[in-house]
Amino acid sequence: SINLEYHTNFERPHSLRPHIQIEMTDKSLQLPSVERRVSSLINELKKIEPEVAGIDCMDPVENAADKLSAIVWRVFDRVQSGESDHSLVRHFYDLALLKDVATKHGRFKELVTWCMERDKDRPSASDQFSKLKINDRFNAAFTIIEKDNSYQKEYDIFVKGFSYAKTGMAPNYQTAVDAIKSLASAVIS
Repeated sequence: SINLEYHTNFERPHSLRPHIQIEMTDKSLQLPSVERRVSSLINELKKIEPEVAGIDCMDPVENAADKLSAIVWRVFDRVQSGESDHSLVRHFYDLALLKDVATKHGRFKELVTWCMERDKDRPSASDQFSKLKINDRFNAAFTIIEKDNSYQKEYDIFVKGFSYAKTGMAPNYQTAVDAIKSLASAVIS
């Protein structure tokens, strides 16, 4: 990843990185790409055409599978390393929004299984983590999330600071956790 430093004129919220992080991955997509329009918030508010009429993007279902796997290994890693990872809750929010499209896709379970196999050696204590079965990894992550109140605090800060949804329209923390559990159930069933 590349970290681009920038000057800010306002106090930076706790859940916002002090830099722009550009992450690049060189890997083959598991699903065909989908074309999406890309627009700035300004163009959306002005109701004018997007700056990019079409660009190939990762299918949202593949993105959901990757995020679900990332939550599991990063929650475990956070406990093992003792380092806080405030940006992790953005995946909670995203998965709450992606749940319906992901669970309806015929290859979602396969994609999550593939991602979790790929990611099993990522946490700092990978020997212990990689030996767990997928359902045990999910259960361990959910136990940690339920016992650690900081996830809800970080989620609330993230939603208040970064969601453009109208008041009351963004998924609350419990809705997001329930969505993650529902996605996990679709994989381990």
